[in-house]
Amino acid sequence: MTPLTPNPVPPPPPVPVPRLRVGKLCVAIPAASPTEMLARAEFALKDAKFLELRLDLLPNPSAVLPQLKEFLATRREATVIATCRRKQFGGGFEGSLKAELDVLTGAVEAGCQIVDLEIESAEEAAPRQLDALRDGLRAAGWAIAETPGPIIRLLPLEAPQVAALKSKLLAAGIYPPFLKYPGGSAKGIFRFVISSGHQRRQLERLVSVLTGWNGVITRQK
Repeated sequence: MTPLTPNPVPPPPPVPVPRLRVGKLCVAIPAASPTEMLARAEFALKDAKFLELRLDLLPNPSAVLPQLKEFLATRREATVIATCRRKQFGGGFEGSLKAELDVLTGAVEAGCQIVDLEIESAEEAAPRQLDALRDGLRAAGWAIAETPGPIIRLLPLEAPQVAALKSKLLAAGIYPPFLKYPGGSAKGIFRFVISSGHQRRQLERLVSVLTGWNGVITRQK
């Protein structure tokens, strides 16, 4: 007789990642003082549950954080983005990158579920600074993935070159990542973010399109 073997114990089910119930309409809340910001947020919550707090437009963004923590503690239905965009990138915050990240980390600790970190700051930040921001988000209970992303940026091109490169990319099945940032070059830039999710053949196709191109290419890590 074949001896009976016990049934293997099934692995535990994966822990579900909390998902935000984000509304379709996000209401931006600019203000000149913490009191005005929270009053406007309170009024906006009557019609919308998805808010963006423009902390960068306050004279001292950190000053609102203690009051914001009390405000959000009793308004669990709200989903709130904290934005503290620096002036050179179209915002109103005149502090340093470190100060921006400190404000955003404080906003997470106060109860904001989302932070708006502009790509320029993410590129400029040292790994330890981004790690501190990620740690703050994780400490608040959010699942934050490690997402390495080398960046290939083409320096600004003239309009005919932009149109020609867009056509070449589309013909190769590559969506043209052409962007215009507030405060940046009016000509716009092509900006490719490479991640571990890209297959080798996709990268080879991009290299094939860009090889021999007349524009100057810079690479940032």
